[in-house]
Amino acid sequence: MKPCRLASLALLLSLAPALPATAQSVGPEIVPDFLATAVEPAAPPLRLAEALSPRPETSLRPVEVGAPDALESLRSWNRAGHLPRRAGVLRTLPSRVQARLASSVVPDDLLAPRLGAFSVTASGSRVWGLRVDVEGALRLRLHLTGIDLPAGSRLWVWAPGEEPHAFGLDLAGPAGDLWTPSVTGGIAFLEVEAPAGPETARFLVEEVMQGVLRVDDNKIGECLIDGTCVNSGTLGVIADYRKAVGQLAFVDGGFESLCSGALINDTVTSSTIPYLLTANHCIAAQGVASSLEVFWDYKTSSCDGNAPSLGSLPRSNGSTLTAT
Repeated sequence: MKPCRLASLALLLSLAPALPATAQSVGPEIVPDFLATAVEPAAPPLRLAEALSPRPETSLRPVEVGAPDALESLRSWNRAGHLPRRAGVLRTLPSRVQARLASSVVPDDLLAPRLGAFSVTASGSRVWGLRVDVEGALRLRLHLTGIDLPAGSRLWVWAPGEEPHAFGLDLAGPAGDLWTPSVTGGIAFLEVEAPAGPETARFLVEEVMQGVLRVDDNKIGECLIDGTCVNSGTLGVIADYRKAVGQLAFVDGGFESLCSGALINDTVTSSTIPYLLTANHCIAAQGVASSLEVFWDYKTSSCDGNAPSLGSLPRSNGSTLTAT
C-alpha cells in the first residue's frame, strides 16, 4: 500500500450566508436535511431560451478540436498527481454575448446581434434568454461578467430534461463576475428576469466552463474508508456524517478543480452557520471561493460501489473564505 499524503493546512469556508432563505442553492435540498429550512416557491421562468436554435456564435466544437492544449494541460496535471484534481476546461465563445434588458421590446433587427430572446411581461418585468451549445461537454457552467442588474433580479440555468436551477446575484465574486450552477450535458439554457423599471439591465457572457472529466466515476482513494461500508452499529452518527460530506467543484486558473469537504459545527447554539472544512490546497482566494459548487449526498450506491450521478444530487453554490 502506498503511503497516504496528508494535507498540512486546513481551509475554512462559510457557505453562502443567505443559503436557507434565497436562491443561493439549487436542487431538491438546500444543504443536507439537518440544515434545511423551508423556502417559499417562486414563479418559474418563461423558458424563452428553449425556443432558440443553435447558433455558430454561441456554439463550440469538441474540446479535443477547439482547445487541445488546455485539455492536454489538464490531463498532464492529473497524471502527475497534482492537487487539486482538474475536471473542466475554460472555453471562450466565438462571439461575446451582450445581454441588454431594456424597458420595452426592441425591434428584431436590433435584437438579433445580441444572440438571445427578449420579452416584457404584463407586469413590466424584462426577461432575457440564451442558449449555449458545447459539443461533447459532460457539464457546463456559464460565466457572467459586466453585471449591471437591479435588486430583485432572478436568474435560472438548466439543460434539456432538467428542472431550472434558480440562483441570485449573491453568487457574484469580488470582481463582480458570476459563475452559474452547472448543468448536465452540452446544452445550457440561461434566463434572467429584471423587475420593471426605466433603467436598462445588462451583462456579458463570453466564457463557459466545460466539464471534461467524468466526476461520477471517481473512486474512493486507498487512504479513505467508504462511508457506505460503515453502519450505525460501528458508528451511531454515520448517517449524518455521510450527509455532511460534499464533493466540491470550483473555478481556478482556467480550469475547474475538485476537492472534498465536510460541514463542521459552530459554537453558536441559537443558529446554524454552515461552515465547510476542506484542504488548504483547494481554495486560496475569495474569487475562487465564490465559484464553489458543493454536491451533497455524494456517496456510493453500495459498499465500494459507484459514485452517484451529479445531476441527481442536491447542491449549494457560493461561499465566503473565512480562514486559511
